[in-house]
Amino acid sequence: HAIALYNEQRNLLAELKGQWLAGSVNTATYRRLRQMALTQAPTAANQRLRRTLEAPAEAAEAPSAPPSALRLLLLAELAAPAGLVRLVEAHRARVVAEDSDLDEQGLREPVPVDAETVEELLAALAHAYLTKPPGPRMRDLDRRLAYLTHLVEERDAQAAVCAYGKFCDLHLAEFPSLKAHLEVLGIPVLLLELEDEAISGQHRTRVEAFIEMRRESL
Repeated sequence: HAIALYNEQRNLLAELKGQWLAGSVNTATYRRLRQMALTQAPTAANQRLRRTLEAPAEAAEAPSAPPSALRLLLLAELAAPAGLVRLVEAHRARVVAEDSDLDEQGLREPVPVDAETVEELLAALAHAYLTKPPGPRMRDLDRRLAYLTHLVEERDAQAAVCAYGKFCDLHLAEFPSLKAHLEVLGIPVLLLELEDEAISGQHRTRVEAFIEMRRESL
């Protein structure tokens, strides 16, 4: 029952993401509902997700960004800071993929529920979590770079911003390899080392300059 309940939620979140990418749901609503699904009881969360999907126009009153916006891949730890997302969208850029624990790295595919024993159900759960999109903690750089390549191509990203905590060793350790790989794909990369979720004046200036320079080069 629990697996089926969360499979329903994964399907609803996938549909919500599709509407967000299509512009039917704005970024603020998408991120708010994404967090809600992770913090509320799943039955209530699924009901709220269904209501939003049935009336998406109510969630699109403020467009995320113009169609001509620079398409950004945003890489973060648990989740990208809301202030950073608002900043890039205020400067005619749009996050089209967020590589973080709470977004692209989450378990997205339904878990099979046709097993006959508890052991088989647990094995299905283990397989799903061990084969989900990899983060730096998985320590499988080749698989991670292949996954990021697919994400860039699928979402037609044009630039990437890595927003990591100053002492987040796993993310910062992989950054040189990640940056080199993305630049081979033609994706320039900006690294922001954050003290917390606050975006400082220096961060703001660097993000603005990065977006402007990338837009001019296209």
